[in-house]
Amino acid sequence: MIERQGPLSLSRQCELLGLSRAALYYRAVRTGAYELELMALIDRQYLQTPFYGSRRMAAWLQTQGHTVNRKRVQRRQTNRSTEIKSVTLT
Repeated sequence: MIERQGPLSLSRQCELLGLSRAALYYRAVRTGAYELELMALIDRQYLQTPFYGSRRMAAWLQTQGHTVNRKRVQRRQTNRSTEIKSVTLT
């Protein structure tokens, strides 16, 4: 798609494709095993108690021996709800 040694500069190629230069160099970070374990725990607990918010879920995870804060739980819940919405809409 983007040729490093092409007739057009990288900036021009990115501009034509509607990409920023930063997007050209971005490398996705893999999700670690611990993060996957946390997401699985949050999913299982959410199925049992869908009324738990991020604060209550973080407190529950702490009782299970995991050191997490509310913002981390919020990110995981937001990512999960986005995945669920995209699956149900298609």
